[in-house]
Amino acid sequence: IYTNMSEVKKAPNPFNPNGVVSPNLFAGRYTQVNKILKKLELVKGGTPASFFFVGDRGIGKTALAKLTSFIAVSKDPDLYNLNFLSSYYSVARGQSAEEVIQASLNELTEKMSTSVMKRLQKHLGNLFQNGKFSIGAFGASLEVGNNNTKIDTNVRDQVISILSNIIPAIKEDEGNLKDGVLIVIDELNNLT
Repeated sequence: IYTNMSEVKKAPNPFNPNGVVSPNLFAGRYTQVNKILKKLELVKGGTPASFFFVGDRGIGKTALAKLTSFIAVSKDPDLYNLNFLSSYYSVARGQSAEEVIQASLNELTEKMSTSVMKRLQKHLGNLFQNGKFSIGAFGASLEVGNNNTKIDTNVRDQVISILSNIIPAIKEDEGNLKDGVLIVIDELNNLT
């Protein structure tokens, strides 16, 4: 990561629509990276946040998302000393939102301590069994406005319940304290 604009201007642009940029080659997005770091620092302090990377194909959205995920777990004192529980998931064509959310949450479990997983099992019951989350689309749908947008209220409530249990569990995990949760979902255009 380049820390001043003169380094950024000298650096070559490593973006390639078919490849991923390693963090040590990442250049040209100083302003965006700085905004993201400040937002993650706010989350570390207890303020929830979300953000989207939007733009044309090949401009570096995936590289920026992967860099964000890397920084969030790096514990680098020069980068706000962030220590998040983080998952990165790339949506395959035709996947449903429920499948993507479940897969993203289950990637988090691979990085959780046993004590966090025990707490989640105790508090979430059927939503968390055998170390994995299970989100079902078994609830009622709610139509919003005149455009027939449907939100599965059961899935929404399940995700809220899961996240509201993960966050305190990871913040109280002795010896393995985390600053928060970062879930990166890439290629949203592939959702059904």
